[in-house]
Amino acid sequence: MKTYYHNQYKIEINNDRTYTIGSVDNRITYDLEYSDSDCKNIRPSSIHSVIAYENEKILKSAIICCCDGGSTGIHDNSAIINVDNFVICVGSYLYSLDIPSLKLNWSVKVDSATCFGIYLHNNKFIVHGELEISQLNQDGEIEWQFGGQDIFATESSDNIFSIHDNYITAFDFENTKYHIDFDGNGRIVKNG
Repeated sequence: MKTYYHNQYKIEINNDRTYTIGSVDNRITYDLEYSDSDCKNIRPSSIHSVIAYENEKILKSAIICCCDGGSTGIHDNSAIINVDNFVICVGSYLYSLDIPSLKLNWSVKVDSATCFGIYLHNNKFIVHGELEISQLNQDGEIEWQFGGQDIFATESSDNIFSIHDNYITAFDFENTKYHIDFDGNGRIVKNG
């Protein structure tokens, strides 16, 4: 579970692997249910709950299911709050929900595989995906994407992705280091 705070609101996110889309036998019933179109007949790879509180009272709850892409976990870079929007990585998608109503602002497929993390830089969303590094505007429109020679993951999770003033640093599975500018142009810096 991860907790975020915005003005008088508290937002909690969690994995809810027990949830089944369309079932009346779910352990928890959510006010809102969102899913990508691939989730009609298969088990989601990622299922995240989002609950909005005010003064410890639940205002709204939502469940987000994604069948496209790999499984996403809940960690420090799973989601961010920007203005009155809660933006969360779920599978290969980003979902933007209004705070506190949790109404869907937009959802967009950002990576061909899985979104590992989301960051805010100069009022833009930067997404560290498995296959692409992407930049999106506030409306969820992809402005650019950059792909490397291999997946943007390593056997060691230490410092594989970082954002600097003028560029992004990312490492691929072969430990190739990339610098990507904020126009989406990338270059290999070195191996190892």
